[in-house]
Amino acid sequence: LRNTEQLRASQPYNESVEILTMLQSERPLIVTNGDAARRALEEAGVPADIITWDDVLHDGPVPWTDDNESLRAIRAAFISSKGWQEEADVLDRFLHRDRQLMDAVTNREIVLWFEHDLYDQLQFWQVISMLPEMASVTWICEEEFVTEHDADALQALWPKRQSLNPSMRETASRLWHAFRAPDPCVLAAMRDIEMPFAKATIDRWIELYPDMQSGLDRIETFVLNRLRGGPLSFGQLFREASAMEEAAFLGDSSFMALLNEIAQGDEALLSITGEDKPQTARIELTTSGYQRLTLDQEWGKPIRERWVGGVLLEPG
Repeated sequence: LRNTEQLRASQPYNESVEILTMLQSERPLIVTNGDAARRALEEAGVPADIITWDDVLHDGPVPWTDDNESLRAIRAAFISSKGWQEEADVLDRFLHRDRQLMDAVTNREIVLWFEHDLYDQLQFWQVISMLPEMASVTWICEEEFVTEHDADALQALWPKRQSLNPSMRETASRLWHAFRAPDPCVLAAMRDIEMPFAKATIDRWIELYPDMQSGLDRIETFVLNRLRGGPLSFGQLFREASAMEEAAFLGDSSFMALLNEIAQGDEALLSITGEDKPQTARIELTTSGYQRLTLDQEWGKPIRERWVGGVLLEPG
């Protein structure tokens, strides 16, 4: 179809020229992390169509499944369980997103414009794992967030996108499958693999697991220690938790969901007032929260049940 003579031989000339022109004028398709990045790229006038991936893969179950349909269903059920969106709407959005991506495989350049943090890199790995070898794939990834660039900087980055070679694509797919494995050692063993941002991503993913002694992960430990000095507003606590990250990745909805998780039960570590309006919510330690920060020789303190990629962590 890209050869004019073949088109002329098989179809009336006017129709063949129209088809050829259509194929050659297909705009690249950018795949990026979410609406904030999409708006920044659109406002900068980057000449491409844009779809957003919109899934917090560091949060909730991402187990190994036989097909993408099953994974979409699992992710949609999880997102709905958090009250973020109706399950059917999430499924429709994921299906539309995946179809747009696969429709671009045969005749468009697919540009993966992701950032360097855990949230983005997991999405990056997933998208690459879905693309067949025939897809024309380029990428842009820097140690700065898209929204930190002005329009001129984004325009300047556009022609600098690089082809994603077969070795990098194969490595990213391996990382994605390792992330979904039921054994955390599979991905941990890949820390030194040759892939930009892989080591930092895996190291931060490891810190989603609870500490063996306190039973707290990195964010939970930060939150409880920060609240030792007294209650804080949700906004201030979220900003400080983001600032302590080498590459901030947690959105405010995920952060509030995490706080709610450790504010539940008879031994709740936090007390939250006004959680229905995060901008005015007030967070403070409970007695159990203070006690949890007192480390002693007792091992195996309670953890909250959670998924970390393909690994289910349960108390005990």
